[in-house]
Amino acid sequence: YSSYLAQIEPGQVDAVFLLTVGADSGRVIKQWEDFGLKGRVPLIAGETTLEQSLLRAMGDEAVGLQSFGHYAEGRQEPGTTEFVDAYQQEYDDIPSYYACAMYTSAQWFATALEEAEGDMTDVNAFMDELRSVELEESCFGPMRLGEDGGTIATMYLREVVKDNEGNLMNRPVEEFPEI
Repeated sequence: YSSYLAQIEPGQVDAVFLLTVGADSGRVIKQWEDFGLKGRVPLIAGETTLEQSLLRAMGDEAVGLQSFGHYAEGRQEPGTTEFVDAYQQEYDDIPSYYACAMYTSAQWFATALEEAEGDMTDVNAFMDELRSVELEESCFGPMRLGEDGGTIATMYLREVVKDNEGNLMNRPVEEFPEI
């Protein structure tokens, strides 16, 4: 990434969209600051670039950066705050997108299983139950499936901030419901 970042001149581009995963995320965010681009060229990241499990290894270079995603651990609604609090109590860490995704998957399955009264013998009927689940509140926010089977959920424009204890986290700046 550094060879590409070194070529960016403010005024040449309106903004940069970046989607990375894993260790590259921390490297490119640090390079973004080192090359003097932070605050001079808008950076818009995908969810996994500034994901909580990666933010843990980043410093102030990430503060103020924005990304789009369907999970924002700094969201101040019961489904998120209760999940974050329980996770922190159990693991002494802020939960990541991946932890929320696995928790929500289990929540979705458990809801369908309750609606089916524990009966999974008729696979097609149980699949219908799974498709009909509407989570009013999850760590992601409200979720359901559309007619085509795709997930309908809220997307968030998120900004990296420090919490009261100095931990980096994504706080929603703007919500886009029913996406």
